[in-house]
Amino acid sequence: MPLAISANFDDLRFRLRRFERDQLPFAIAVTLTRTAQAAQREVRDELLEERFTLRNRWVQGGIRIRAARKRHLEAAVFSRDDFMTLHETGGVKRPRGGGFVAVPQQAVPRTGRGLIRRRARPRALDVGGDRAFFAELEDSGKPAIFALVGRGRAARPRLFYVLEDEVEIEARFGFVPRVLRVARTKLQPQFERAFAEALASARARPRRRG
Repeated sequence: MPLAISANFDDLRFRLRRFERDQLPFAIAVTLTRTAQAAQREVRDELLEERFTLRNRWVQGGIRIRAARKRHLEAAVFSRDDFMTLHETGGVKRPRGGGFVAVPQQAVPRTGRGLIRRRARPRALDVGGDRAFFAELEDSGKPAIFALVGRGRAARPRLFYVLEDEVEIEARFGFVPRVLRVARTKLQPQFERAFAEALASARARPRRRG
């Protein structure tokens, strides 16, 4: 006696199409965003402290992400600070609009965290006034900014800044390799997690008829 089995796959096909249209792009977007967030945390909380002496959290706060969306499956990790580009690629720092790059020296007054005090920054110094002046260094002939330290007869000129035409910046950030490493290790587990969440969400959603 022949045995006939029939099944209606319309509901399954509907659910699969809906999952492909709605849930799968969502899972991919979540995967990309979470991976970018993981890379952001590692760069901000580990890499920067490994490679630089941080005086405050400004540069760390500049490590940002751009989240992925269902209709734009792309996430990004980046620094808002343009000056960090040279620390990644290496190269020559030149002054904007001509002039010089002011390289601070040991005598520049700093705060307890190592930041140059506002009154001692090049633009804040009254160069040409009573307390600060330009002079050339005897050994190299390079222009420099000196400032008087102390009061009255005890005041002595101290070298605050050497003025350079350009400064070589070492490539020491390692931002791109670290982000790629995080992506390679985190992308697969993040997708598995997001895919499972998308499946659970799809099962919980009733089919709309009409």
